[in-house]
Amino acid sequence: MTIRFNITSGNNNNAPEPALGFRYRVSISGINDADEMGFSEISGLTSELETEQVFAGGENNFVYNLPKQVKSSPLVLKRGFFNSNSSIAQWINNVLSNGFPGNVEAKDVVIQLINENDDPIISWTLYNTYPTKWEVSGFNAMENKMVVESITLNYSRFELEFN
Repeated sequence: MTIRFNITSGNNNNAPEPALGFRYRVSISGINDADEMGFSEISGLTSELETEQVFAGGENNFVYNLPKQVKSSPLVLKRGFFNSNSSIAQWINNVLSNGFPGNVEAKDVVIQLINENDDPIISWTLYNTYPTKWEVSGFNAMENKMVVESITLNYSRFELEFN
């Protein structure tokens, strides 16, 4: 078998470049203040197809891996803590304080990875999103660090849109 690589030097303007992970936008339905969407880190955009192993009677050479369901991991948004009376903080407080068995207010969240012209490259729309955890970084009198809040959100599903 022969493997060939096409290696070129210089800048090819037609070649696509990998997306940069530091240019993105977040929007949450019903929250219109753009200043509240300044998240410094986003993680948890994961979708996984779970499988179930099935052993065939009398067949010892392999195992069937059958698809079961798609599961997603929680979304985690991080930002500097600056205003405890923001619309996001009120939503989190309402859900976590009143929560189950009360009415949990779910919202849709859109995350857009953007290029240098602020045009979306790819968008993730997360449906029926609600907060499950709110955390503030620890305080330490010996360090000069910004207080960071972490918001963990669960969602029912997400859709990808390539722009």
